[in-house]
Amino acid sequence: MKLIFLLFISINAQAGLFDFFNIHQANKAYQDKDYKKAATQFSKIDHNDAARLNQANSLYKQGLYKQALIKYRGIKQEDLAFDRLYNSGNAYAKSGKINESINSYEAALKLKKDDDALFNLELLKKQKRRRVNKKDKNIKNKKKKKNNKKPKNKQLQRKKLNNIKQQRWEKSLNKKLRTLLIPLNNNKMIMYKILGNLCLLISAPIFALTTASVNQTWFYPGDQVVLTLSSDGNKVSFPSIGNIDGNNILYTSNSQKISIVNNKQSRHSSQSYVIQPSKSFSIPAYTLIVDGGKQTTQPIEINLKNPEQAKPGDDYILQIEADKPTFFLGDEINLKVIFKVKKSISSSNQVSITMPEVKDLLFIKNNKSIQSTDENYNIHTLNYRLRADNFGTFNIPSVVASIGNQNTNTFGNFPARGKTSQIKKIHSNTLTITVNPLPDALRIFGDFKIKASIDKTQVKQGDAVNLTLIISGNGNLGDIEKFKLDIDSATVYSDDATFTYNQWQQKFAIVGGKSFAIPSLKFDYFDKITQSKKSIATKPIDIQIEVKEPIQSLPNKTGKLLPGTDTNPPTSNLKYYYLLLGIIIGIIVSALVITLKNIKPKTDKSLINQIKLARGDKALFDLLLPLNMAGLDAVLEQLEANIYKNAQHKIRKKDIINAIKFEHKIN
Repeated sequence: MKLIFLLFISINAQAGLFDFFNIHQANKAYQDKDYKKAATQFSKIDHNDAARLNQANSLYKQGLYKQALIKYRGIKQEDLAFDRLYNSGNAYAKSGKINESINSYEAALKLKKDDDALFNLELLKKQKRRRVNKKDKNIKNKKKKKNNKKPKNKQLQRKKLNNIKQQRWEKSLNKKLRTLLIPLNNNKMIMYKILGNLCLLISAPIFALTTASVNQTWFYPGDQVVLTLSSDGNKVSFPSIGNIDGNNILYTSNSQKISIVNNKQSRHSSQSYVIQPSKSFSIPAYTLIVDGGKQTTQPIEINLKNPEQAKPGDDYILQIEADKPTFFLGDEINLKVIFKVKKSISSSNQVSITMPEVKDLLFIKNNKSIQSTDENYNIHTLNYRLRADNFGTFNIPSVVASIGNQNTNTFGNFPARGKTSQIKKIHSNTLTITVNPLPDALRIFGDFKIKASIDKTQVKQGDAVNLTLIISGNGNLGDIEKFKLDIDSATVYSDDATFTYNQWQQKFAIVGGKSFAIPSLKFDYFDKITQSKKSIATKPIDIQIEVKEPIQSLPNKTGKLLPGTDTNPPTSNLKYYYLLLGIIIGIIVSALVITLKNIKPKTDKSLINQIKLARGDKALFDLLLPLNMAGLDAVLEQLEANIYKNAQHKIRKKDIINAIKFEHKIN
């Protein structure tokens, strides 16, 4: 769990020592994982959005996802927007609301890049696609249900394995929460209270005033403009604003301050609106209701300022270059960001590079920067790989270099020891690139090979054949869809696909009732070498099943004996011997039945002996699966991963035996 420490919390003049006590108790309870108590304590600090975030997180930790989402939606503080959206995505995912979770993660990623949020988003998108495919498959299966009914035991096994896979998917989802702890130790409580009250007294307005203000009256493309409406009054009602001159509101935040001067209390309220305009616009006059009366702000004009590209001879020069202007969907191009600094300029200034955000384009940064020099400049080059999620013509806006600010996203290996109060921004040139669609509606681009391998070609009836499908090469391996394998005379269990930078892999477990053939698996892609469609496929594989011999039948329905049966009746003397023998056998069978009823635990002990003697994960899995014991679900999941995914889970037979003894009350 990522912990972000909030070093200061606003304190109003009426806040007592109980505020500090509640903060201390809430933080302690959360760190001690007493989330119920933490939620209660954080609820007492209702004037602080950081506390509301922690209260929502505490509810989430208790599994109260609906209540947590309500609290998340109530957080308005601007700098908590990413944390609110990310945590809401987690809560929606746990509630099974995939679409809402995807929307939350996408909104969070618009505010800033985050590996956890991106990982969760991609995982949920894949889950959504699987659900759509499963729904379509279920509709088709309903029409063929009468002809394709599977044995009940196979249905139960498949349901069990599907539940296991669902649990594995939930575990793979990154459910870390962004949490703001509010640290205040006992020695500083009084001091912070006094300082907080003093600051509010100093900042208290002398007379009531309603204003509209902006963070800047001009902006560059891609900049955000913040409008703040504020007023003094005990009760202030702000207008409902959906957009500002055609610009949609990205998010809002509000705040209140209470001050006391000469035993008189005053309240200052403000509400901020964030937009990202694309052209010059006007902020109209807005009317606020203050203590029952109307007060109107003044309109404001905001102008778009086109950045000037640096010219040769300037102190700083920023350029972007692409190795080619056109490429196919699925391919990628190399993008260079070149930053030049005159040798005569001090290198103590910190520099941060901001890449533009372009829909359907992804900039992938290489870790290392390249440093070089020419006659007049020190040159720093960053390399990116540019990938597209859709085809079309894209305009890449200017890259921005901020010089003189303190930023964690520093450019390459720049020295960053200095600190200046002024920020200088340098803009690069713009680029236009074209992404061409692949022919025949193809989505995969590259150069690949395909291979299918099995662990055995001959098995006993009921045993599984393990098939591994591997696609290797260079290209967009992550976009390859999961293969579907249908074999009429067998049940197929499919694992999720995995991939690295140069290999894609999917595993299957196939259980057949009779001999069958694994069909050829075909894969189509656009070959980047030949610049044409290419198809590759595996070869069919024959599997031999050793079928168990059926029990020989006794006389048929007609009452006639089967061929080979002795037709000579026994002699009269033999009849008595057979009668006597039948009585003896009956007595023995009755005694055995009575005895077996009284030695059930010994049967269980026989199972325990089989578990002790079981060799290998497959043999142990076959013994445990029919038991249908809830206490063995985790072990079955680990065994299944070891068998079908080459996992290395350590299985303790002692724990399995103890669980069985507890279930059947064996000493």
